[in-house]
Amino acid sequence: MVSIIIPVYNLETLIKRSVDSVKAQTVEDWELIMVNDGSGDSSGKVCDAIANTDPRIHVLHGKNAGAGAARKLGVAKAKGEWVLMLDGDDVLPPTALEQFLSKATDDVDIIVGSVRRCTDKGNYPHLMEQSRTLSGKEYIKALLNYETSVGPWAKLMRRSLFLNGQWIPHRRITHFEDLLMLVSVAGEARKVVIDNDLKVYDLIYRPEGVSHNMTMTFEGWYRMFNGISRFADEETALLFKLHRLYDGCITNGVEFDYSNPEIQCIVKDAQRYKLRGHDRLIYYMLHSKRLRRYVANRHKDVRPVSGAVKVSVVMSAYNEAKSIEKAMRSVLQQTFRNIELIVVDDASTDDTIEVIRTIAAVDGRVKIIRHEENLGLSAARRSGWENAVGDYVQFMDGSDTLNPMAIEHMYSKAKMSGAEIVVMGSQRSSRLLGLKIPYFIPSRVLKHSAVLTQELIPMILGRHGFSYSLVDKLFLREVLTKVNPLAESIFHGEDLLTTVRIFNHKFEIAHTDYVGYNWRMGGRSTSLNYDQQWEADKNLYDLSISLLDELNIKTAENVKAVAKGLADSFLSNVAQYLSNPFCSREKLKKSLGEQLNDSIWAVVLPVLNEEDYVNIRNKNVDELILQCYKKYKASRLFYTAMLFMKYI
Repeated sequence: MVSIIIPVYNLETLIKRSVDSVKAQTVEDWELIMVNDGSGDSSGKVCDAIANTDPRIHVLHGKNAGAGAARKLGVAKAKGEWVLMLDGDDVLPPTALEQFLSKATDDVDIIVGSVRRCTDKGNYPHLMEQSRTLSGKEYIKALLNYETSVGPWAKLMRRSLFLNGQWIPHRRITHFEDLLMLVSVAGEARKVVIDNDLKVYDLIYRPEGVSHNMTMTFEGWYRMFNGISRFADEETALLFKLHRLYDGCITNGVEFDYSNPEIQCIVKDAQRYKLRGHDRLIYYMLHSKRLRRYVANRHKDVRPVSGAVKVSVVMSAYNEAKSIEKAMRSVLQQTFRNIELIVVDDASTDDTIEVIRTIAAVDGRVKIIRHEENLGLSAARRSGWENAVGDYVQFMDGSDTLNPMAIEHMYSKAKMSGAEIVVMGSQRSSRLLGLKIPYFIPSRVLKHSAVLTQELIPMILGRHGFSYSLVDKLFLREVLTKVNPLAESIFHGEDLLTTVRIFNHKFEIAHTDYVGYNWRMGGRSTSLNYDQQWEADKNLYDLSISLLDELNIKTAENVKAVAKGLADSFLSNVAQYLSNPFCSREKLKKSLGEQLNDSIWAVVLPVLNEEDYVNIRNKNVDELILQCYKKYKASRLFYTAMLFMKYI
């Protein structure tokens, strides 16, 4: 017989659906135990009424103590050989028990199936993992390394595993209580079967949980850590503690004192092991003084404590199915929680919108806007900020990511300085090299804590010195409303023109050197071949000159900056072409000969007298290639040094 345990908390309108799914099972040898966990509504009466309809259904009533305690009470009253946990707002497919029992051989103690996510917007594919057979100890290690599902769902367990008294739920353990239950019973398991072909559980997403949300105190964390240590080997338990400690204070905003001696002991214990990769990074971060100061000050006034949206993140996406989930999660896991994420799908032709909807289904801070036709990057951003409700707006591309404290750093700088715009540091992520390459550090340009934006226009027009991108900046929403900068969509250079329009007004800009934005090389922008890049750069030059006329800022300094931007981009494109080992030198020489004779140089070169442009002026193709090759070699030396620093 299978004993099905359902903890019930304020589920008066939902519990009947779950019970009906149990009654519909093709296997009839079961009992259902509903545990009313001190519900504040009429759930208890509903459960009693349901129990009167079937002798296999039983109801237990208790004070609110959390889902873990409710499940333990149910197991104590169970009589079946097997135990299955079911949440009161989820359902079982009709053949769930039949599928489970088909794998129930004499030497198997735990059977793990797959879970399907269901929302009011539709059902999503079952959560898949590697099908395999493990020992109990191996299963514990997989759980603590998050290599398998750590929820209580879709798991059939022998009741005898619970009789050793090792599982002791505690009210103060409000995080990872299900994981602690699984770890405590898995130690006695002889064999654990994980089979993805078992479609046995439908997880229904809704805003409320089984029991009310409770902030876990440090005592709760410490009890949870001690519980894990009782059942796992020392190194596995230690790595779990390190990761959860980092997640608790950085990702999830759990409030506890990092200076606590027990926490310090966990970090120091890690010195006994050779940590690698992400484990080593987390260890060093938990040791850093900067992190300690952050944890000590994270709940001060610069961090909003009300539920109001303070920052709206506008993410544009076009055919980003492979990267959009990582981008969205980097926003939703920010240490600054009072945000909304507006994702604008610009008529993608791949599965981008499905990925977006899946994530939005489990986080109410996500808004979705979908264009019926592709309107371009500027139009996507406009759709986003026009629907924003936050005091501040940050733009982002669907191929990029934010570091965990990016928004918190910019918001606190904005509030403390009073500046309308804040710019942060950024870096480019190279998947090929496995490197994050520094791109822009504001303090190298902004020597003072705050300057007027008009002072930066020459550097922006010249495409050097100051980042002209929109994505590494936080804007007061009133700035965008006042300037209305996103007027047109063009193929190349939208950010430069938009930034100049904004910066032509007398706004104050502040900066933080926190490197918070990660550009992924080869993101949304369509890759251009060498000749197409030249045509795009010329078009951007013409648009920039027109913008100077439009804004009445066509000074000699700004005209030279635009000309310098075109010439520098021309040289950079040649160097980038030379970095391709399969490039054709003959084809490059032919293209260079045509481009150096372009009529645009007659306008550009007279305002440029720097030595860097002498080969352009003399139309010397061979010397120009040699000059750009030296530039490429210098950049390759830089990347080699970066790789060396990464692995020493």
